[in-house]
Amino acid sequence: MHFRISDVFLPRPEDLIIASSAEEEVEGTIVGFSDSGSEPRAFAVVDVVQSQNVVVPTAKLRIVSSSGPDEG
Repeated sequence: MHFRISDVFLPRPEDLIIASSAEEEVEGTIVGFSDSGSEPRAFAVVDVVQSQNVVVPTAKLRIVSSSGPDEG
C-alpha cells in the first residue's frame, strides 16, 4: 500500500519520522483495520519503515502491484 504522509490519521503527520514532507508517499503493509462508528474498515493500521504503525483512512490507500517494473 502507498499513501501520503498528509493522509495519516494517527499519529499526527508532523510527529512521524518516516518522511521529510507531508506530501511524500510511503509504502507499508496493512496489519489491521478499525471501524469508524457504523462504517466498517474505515481505517487501516499500516506497518511502515522502522516498524512504526500509522492509522490511515482506507479511502486514501493506493494498492501497488507486487511485480516490479521489470517483472511480468
